Amino acid sequence: MRALVVTMKFDELTHDTETQLEQIARALAAIDGLLSTSWLRTSDRVMLVQSFDSHRAVNSYLDGDIFAGLGRIPGARDVFVTHYEVATRLNGLSVLGALEELRQPERELVPA
Repeated sequence: MRALVVTMKFDELTHDTETQLEQIARALAAIDGLLSTSWLRTSDRVMLVQSFDSHRAVNSYLDGDIFAGLGRIPGARDVFVTHYEVATRLNGLSVLGALEELRQPERELVPA
């Protein structure tokens, strides 16, 4: 599994900017191999944290029109992309359900 973190900086997030971001968000549903996208936002930045099923899917996305559209959003500057390999084994250890096994059973305050 692979992941991308895309960071875009803006002088100002306008209504037009929001509209274009929403169009891109809808278009992402058509990306083959894209497993998830989380959108993070501050007053001057938008970040996408995306997971893909393969390196091939990442490369196809980076070479495609939807990704190119991110850099064409009015006011977007300083667009950075960081590519990661997902540490799936470590992620599995972090799942809250897995922690249930480690918890001690609850004690009764007053024995029956």
